Amino acid sequence: MESAEPLAERIRRRALPPLVAVAAAILILWALSHVLAVLLLGFAGLLLALSLRGLSDGLSRLTKMPPKLALPLVILLLIGLIAAAIWFVAPGIGRQIDQLAETLPAALHRAGAWLDSYEWGRALREEVTRAVSDLPGRQSLSRAGGFAATLFGALGGYVVFLFVGLFLAFDPSTYRRGLLRLVPPARRERAGEVLAASAHVLRMWMFGKAVAMVLVGVLTWLGLTFLDIPLALTLAVAAALLTFIPNIGPILAAVPALLLALLTGPQQMLYVALLYVAVQSVESYIVTPLIQQQAAKLPPALVLLGQVAMGALAGSLGLILATPLVALTLTGVRMLYVEDFLGDDDGD
Repeated sequence: MESAEPLAERIRRRALPPLVAVAAAILILWALSHVLAVLLLGFAGLLLALSLRGLSDGLSRLTKMPPKLALPLVILLLIGLIAAAIWFVAPGIGRQIDQLAETLPAALHRAGAWLDSYEWGRALREEVTRAVSDLPGRQSLSRAGGFAATLFGALGGYVVFLFVGLFLAFDPSTYRRGLLRLVPPARRERAGEVLAASAHVLRMWMFGKAVAMVLVGVLTWLGLTFLDIPLALTLAVAAALLTFIPNIGPILAAVPALLLALLTGPQQMLYVALLYVAVQSVESYIVTPLIQQQAAKLPPALVLLGQVAMGALAGSLGLILATPLVALTLTGVRMLYVEDFLGDDDGD
């Protein structure tokens, strides 16, 4: 008994800290999983604040206007642009969306008939039909409540995103000082550099995305109009908005255009497919690399993995914000781990 007691004490002393660490990690992950949506809304608000501050700082430099006046003016100009777009463009897009809803069933039927002409197409349709055949019966009882919860959740999330962005944009220094006070005094200067670099990377990424979205929308609209594809404006707006989501967004944007082109014939669908490939090639290999010269380069494989991971953890919101999160993470890893910890600051 005398020799067993020290051995048991030794085992307890060595095994307990790792077990406590694992339990703490599990608890932290569990807590984060429950507040992840809130954190992502805060991050979306941060992106909005950086965009507003970037526009207001640019306006202040051009006009020598005080920053405190430039920011409200930028917000008023954006509200005016949104209101003008709703007044002049939204009715036409709304009519086109109605036409799209009426036209897509015929396009889907035509696509189904085309698939049925091939053996692999028939097998694919059978698998899809088998996978979704019992979904309505399982979900019909909860659809009304689920729709209401989703609607109110989306409205609440939009309000949180908007106000977080406005609060951060009007008074960023307060939050910056608060973050720096969490860092030991000896490391606060470096922490300030990391925050500044992170803000620059996110701001340049958003600027690049804005340019890419406008370019994709305009080129898609011109191309679809030239090919005489119906609902070109609505399809171009969808392509522009979905450009915000790399890799996956362009594929989603191309699907309705391809279906509508199939109503005319397979040859027209091929032309539309080539158009979308050409537009995305211009965005991916010309516009984005030019912007990335001023920001962190994002390896496509890491972006895709980040999208899959965030999509699994947080759904559509995680998928939308995955790329800027990857950019932010890479900046922190480069500065805090590669440069500070490893001492490798050669810029490669």
